[in-house]
Formats: sequence, structure tokens, C-alpha cells
Amino acid sequence: MKLSKAVKEFIAYKRSRGALYCRQAYVLNAFCKALPGRDITAVAVDDVHKFVFGNRFRCKRTKYEPLRAFWLFAVDRHYISRPPLLATKPRNMAGFGPYIYPRGELKRLFAEAGKITRWNDPLFGITFRTILILLYGAGLRTKETLSLKGGDVDIADSMLTIRNTKFFKSRLVPISSQLTEVLRDYVVERAREHHPVTAEGYFFATARSLSLQAQLVQNYFKKLRKRLGIRRTDGAFHQPRLHDLRHTFAQHRLLAGYRNKEDLQPLLVGLSTYLGHSDLKHTQQYLTLGPELLSEASQRFERYALKEVNHVC
Repeated sequence: MKLSKAVKEFIAYKRSRGALYCRQAYVLNAFCKALPGRDITAVAVDDVHKFVFGNRFRCKRTKYEPLRAFWLFAVDRHYISRPPLLATKPRNMAGFGPYIYPRGELKRLFAEAGKITRWNDPLFGITFRTILILLYGAGLRTKETLSLKGGDVDIADSMLTIRNTKFFKSRLVPISSQLTEVLRDYVVERAREHHPVTAEGYFFATARSLSLQAQLVQNYFKKLRKRLGIRRTDGAFHQPRLHDLRHTFAQHRLLAGYRNKEDLQPLLVGLSTYLGHSDLKHTQQYLTLGPELLSEASQRFERYALKEVNHVC
């Protein structure tokens, strides 16, 4: 089988399971172009190494992960017997993991975000602040947040409608009373500045009623984070990102579950649904064991162990 045909089949398989698979498909197609007409059984480890460590993409992770998934798919389909993967992962993949913002840093981010100005948009400060609070408070993806229309935000019932998400699904997201008040204040401020929120218009919009681009929001967040001196020192490849607000939401919700002695299995299932994941395994990457979570887990195990010992004795 030709490499290009196998790649096409793999991309179709991933998309049939609800994944957009755009960036990864671009990488895999670039790999095929680097080996034109090659049979899948004729691809060697050196070919993969040359592509991963080439200069076409800055981040080696961007290339390695799609290739790894594809070769495991090829083995599973018996197209090859052994994947031509690297013996070790690229160095810059080591230490990757989400950054969990401490609550003190969250307060500083939210407070300073409202002070940011943009010369052609007098509403940008409060818009930017509200976006950050919503990303953390509801655990939304950046694209989901910026795609919200006015009619998707039901302040009266504290409910958001998230449409056509990452897995081509829509979902209802209930929000807390505190977060509802933040959104209500934003709507009031928009009206005061003669830019009212409309049902068909974007909920987060520029002064010219245009949608905000994700790259713009990410750039302003990066500048804000640097100005506040928020950075990680654990040797990880990525510095704290906008998307890590979603990871922080998931961590803090799980931590609250530990502290409230909730049954964790239904909690995890509910959290996965709330985040819009199609499979519980996608939620697992959001649940790294930070110091607070590890401490709570240890305390719960100690209580369980003590209870078992007392029961036996």
C-alpha cells in the first residue's frame, strides 16, 4: 500500500470519530510529500527522523505525535509489522504538561486584564477580562468562547449553549451565579457604551461588532502574563498558556470534589461531559497530580486505609 493512501485512510478514520484533525492532517500530508510515491513498508526510521528534526515546523512535538498515531494505526491494520518510530522522543517533548494557575495568579490576571486598553476599542479591557473569567469559570475552549452569540448566553437561567464544538456537537453548559453576574455586568457595560449585545451578534465583539480572533486574545494574554511575571520554572517546554485556564478549571473542580468527599467516578464522567469530551480518556490529560490534588488524594487514601484497618481489627 502506498503511504499516501494509508495516510488518507487514517485521516478519514479520525474525522469519522468526530475529530477535526486539520493541523495533524497537514503534518501527515507534508510527510507524504517528503516521500513521494513511497510504499508504506519502505519507510525507515531515518525517514521519520529526518522529517521530525527538519526545520519545516518549529515544534518537533507538532510532527511527532501525528506520526506516532498514524504508525500505530498502520500496525493495527496490519499494513506494517513494526512502526518506524524513533527510539526516543524529541528532547523538547520532555516535561510538557498543563500549567495550573494558583488562585492568587488568577486574581491578578483578572484584575489586570480589565485595565488593558486598545486604541481602537474602548471596550477591549472589560471584554478581555470577561473572556478570561469565562474560560476559567466554565472551562471552555478559546474557540467556543469567542464563537458565542448573544442568543447563546442565557443570563436569566445561567446557561450557555455551545454550538458545533471540536467534535461537531452542541452542548448546554450551566454556569455559577458568580459567573452569571460577571456576564450580566459585561452586557450592561456594552449597552452603556452604545454597543448592546444582540441575539445574532457575537457576545464578545470589538467596538465595530466584529468577532475577536483567537490569535489576538492569545497575544494579549501572553503580554499580560509576562508583565505580571507569571512563568513556569519546572523546565517544561511551554510557558503558561491561555488554554491552561481550562486545565485549571478541571483541576480545581476535581480538587473541590476531593474536599467535599464526592464519589469520584460520577464526578469524572460529569466533568468529561461538561468539558465537551467525546471520551473519558480525553479528560485524563487535564487531571495531572498537582501538589494540592496529590495532598487531598493522599488524605482520602489515609482515611480509607484507617477505616479498613479499624474494620479488620
